Amino acid sequence: MKIKTQFLASIIFIIILSTALMSYVMVIDMRGVLQQEIRDKAQLMMNSIKGVAVESFVKKDVLSLNYYIKEAAATPGIIYIIVTDRFDSIVGTNNLNDMGRETARIYPKIKQSGDIGTMLYGGEERKVINFSGNLIMKAREKKLDIGKTYIGFDRNVIDSRVISIYIKGGIIAAAVMAVALMLTLFLIGRIINPLNQLMDGTRRIASGDMKYKIKVKVKNEFQALANSFNDMTGRLDDYYEGILNAFTIAVDSKNKYTPSHSLKVSRIATAIGKSMKLQAHQVENIRIASILMDIGNIGVRDSVLNKIEILTPEDFVQIQEHPEIGAKILKNIPALKDVVPIILQHHERYDGMGYPSGLRGSQIMTEAKILAIADAYDAMITERGHRKAVGREEAVYELRNNKGKQFDPSITEIFVEILNRGSV
Repeated sequence: MKIKTQFLASIIFIIILSTALMSYVMVIDMRGVLQQEIRDKAQLMMNSIKGVAVESFVKKDVLSLNYYIKEAAATPGIIYIIVTDRFDSIVGTNNLNDMGRETARIYPKIKQSGDIGTMLYGGEERKVINFSGNLIMKAREKKLDIGKTYIGFDRNVIDSRVISIYIKGGIIAAAVMAVALMLTLFLIGRIINPLNQLMDGTRRIASGDMKYKIKVKVKNEFQALANSFNDMTGRLDDYYEGILNAFTIAVDSKNKYTPSHSLKVSRIATAIGKSMKLQAHQVENIRIASILMDIGNIGVRDSVLNKIEILTPEDFVQIQEHPEIGAKILKNIPALKDVVPIILQHHERYDGMGYPSGLRGSQIMTEAKILAIADAYDAMITERGHRKAVGREEAVYELRNNKGKQFDPSITEIFVEILNRGSV
């Protein structure tokens, strides 16, 4: 899983968890507050109704009691208010159909206090929180129990308030999550983009592009890391170029008739690659392949390389082994994995008559076709032990005469255009 995905998933998880915990704590607290609020309201109403009920009992004025109960029961959240006499017979209620009936018979749960679950009241199931209290009347220094008062609150009032908190918490969580995600995506961009640039830089350098510089447009630790990385690759490039120069000197010392041949070929070949608009790493591969193309001559006898007389068939066989020898020397260097095939193919011919594999046309890498033309051209205009150098016009004539045979026709014409412009 990518860092960006992991980071986003972690942020979302933290937001959801923290919001859920916050909502849970808020709901628990709010439920307690609401329950206490209902208890306080029930106690106030209970005290008020007790006073009216005792007075009504003394005056035997049940009508006034029921009127007061009806008014009190209009308070939001009240399901019922019931007043009974000492025989449990209902003498006051907001449901006049219950007058004179025994509470224990029609409402068996009403004797309990607190949350009594659901009970049938007014023809429907209701969730009830029940409160009850005794009606006490003083008479001649005595306290007489003359009845009971019951007040039932609708528990749905609490539940709806709790659900409302959950909904509001969800809306707040969604808003927080949206803002947090936008901020997170912005921060991820500030973190991941430089990291991706660093990763891309390491891949480019690992592929052999030692001249690549990482460009990070941030003013933080990533910029310092990029600067250190560029300094490191700069030193690696110096070491790399030093090794290539050492190889060049080794090849030049092997064949006294071709000093600096590889360096001149590299200038020509890279000019062709740039003119063909090849990618930067392809042009760099061509440059390195040009420098190392004849490293395989280390495995060829000096007497053959420096021979002035006509080469024998055995001499040709030995010389034709140098691309494979060079590939074997360099194949275990990871940074040159894309360069080795170019070296191996730079003596293949367009018509399939080259060596070592007899590849033809599109089977040959473009970079190798470029190198073949650059190598042949510089060889023709450079004096060798067994022949003199030819002029530019004659060399161009030979290149064009061998289009479609030894050389790729289109690349040959591109090179001629470069010569005509004086670019090499």
